[in-house]
Amino acid sequence: MGYSGLVLLALSIILLFTLSCLFKNAIVSGRIIACVWFIPSLLITFITTKLWFHFLYTKRFIVRLIGNTIFFGGLFMTLFLTINNSFIGKDLKTHKFKIISKSFTRNKNQSNKYPLFQINYFGIIKEIRLNYTEYESVNEADSVTLTVFNGKLGCDVIEGIYLINSDDNRMQNKTNSDIPKWDDN
Repeated sequence: MGYSGLVLLALSIILLFTLSCLFKNAIVSGRIIACVWFIPSLLITFITTKLWFHFLYTKRFIVRLIGNTIFFGGLFMTLFLTINNSFIGKDLKTHKFKIISKSFTRNKNQSNKYPLFQINYFGIIKEIRLNYTEYESVNEADSVTLTVFNGKLGCDVIEGIYLINSDDNRMQNKTNSDIPKWDDN
C-alpha cells in the first residue's frame, strides 16, 4: 500500500469517527442507511477498478467493495446526516417511550459506567448513551420522553432527553449538551 492508500485509510477513519458522532443524535431507519450508504458503495465498486489499483495495487472485487463501503459509504452517510442535522425544522415534538432494555459500557482506561438504554422510536430501535454521571438515573427510570426536531432530510434529531421514574413521577432533564458527542469509545 502506497502513501495514497494510507491517506485514504486515514480519511476513512476520520469519516467513521465523525459519522459515529452524528449518529448519536439522529434517529435513522435501516432503509435510509441501506439507500445512502450501501447501494451507492456497491454502484461505485463497479466503476472504480483503476482507482483502487492506484491506491491499493489490487483489482479484487471484495477489496474494492470493502474500501468503497467504508470510504464512499461513510462519506455519503456523513453528508446526509450533516445536512439533516444542520437544517432542522422549527417545530419541537415531544414523545414518551418505554425503555426496552438497559445496559452499560465502559471506556478502556476508565472505570466509569456509561449507561445505555434502548427505545422503540416508531419502529426504529434507537440506543441512547448518556454520561457516566447518569448511571443511577437510568437504572431507576422505566420510560423516557424525547424532544425532537424534524431534520431537513426526514430523520428526527434528538434535542432533549427526560428520564421518567414511574414510582415517583420524577423527570430528569438531559438536554442535547448533556449527551456526550465526542467520546473515544
